[in-house]
Formats: sequence, C-alpha cells, structure tokens
Amino acid sequence: MARTLGMQPDEVQSAATAVDAHLGQLEQAASTVSLAKLMSASPSSYGLQPGDTVVAPWSLDEMVSAVTRVRAAGSLAALLAVWPVAGPASRQGRRSLAAQ
Repeated sequence: MARTLGMQPDEVQSAATAVDAHLGQLEQAASTVSLAKLMSASPSSYGLQPGDTVVAPWSLDEMVSAVTRVRAAGSLAALLAVWPVAGPASRQGRRSLAAQ
C-alpha cells in the first residue's frame, strides 16, 4: 500500500489557489483607488459634474502611496506564499505518484 509522505500536495495547491485569488482582489482594489485618484484629479475628464463627490486634492498623494503599498504587498505575498510552496508541493505530488 503506497502512501504520501511529506506535505499534502492537493492541500498546498488549494491554499496556493486561494492566496492567488486574494492577490487578484488586492490588484483590483489598487486599480480602483488609482482610477478614483485620476477621476479626482481631473473630474471633468471623466464626466463628473459639479457637486459630485471627489477626493480632496491634498489627499491625492496619499492615494498614490496607498496604491504603491498595496501593489508591493501583493507582489511580496505572491513571492512568499504562492511560488515557494506550490513548486515543492507539485514535485512532492509527482514523487508520491511515481512511488505508487
């Protein structure tokens, strides 16, 4: 009877997929903030009318900083959580299948 030793490749791949989905949500949030910044900096270019709510001009630099930080966090999370684990798990799965 063969058994899998070490990490559970299916569970690791499932976790990596979940983390990857969350990383996509981070990128979507960064894109939304970036668009809001552009719209606030030039409201008439985006069809906004007088009285529409925009971000205060003194906050635009903070929005750029937030987008940069979110994207950097997403990149680091991808490096730390997805790729180093998914590769070894895949190799472990192949070795376990070959041993059967």
